Amino acid sequence: MAFTDAVFDGSAYLESVEARLVERADGLLEALRVPDWVPVFTGELKEAIDVLTPSAVVDARMRKRDVPESQLDLGGLHGGSGTQL
Repeated sequence: MAFTDAVFDGSAYLESVEARLVERADGLLEALRVPDWVPVFTGELKEAIDVLTPSAVVDARMRKRDVPESQLDLGGLHGGSGTQL
């Protein structure tokens, strides 16, 4: 929640750490290579996973009221916080 303003304003700061909105999943890899800021992506989880191909995913979106999508077919190791795997 600390970097929520990045979604609306394009960037946000918290204790000298900058977060910037990355609007397209195909920009995530390049954004992660920049050590000066943290990318914020609001697109579909599957899009991000397809681009990043991580070996592990921790879903910490804390979506209390949304019915979560199944993550079983995304491969790799998955963990969640406030989600149903």
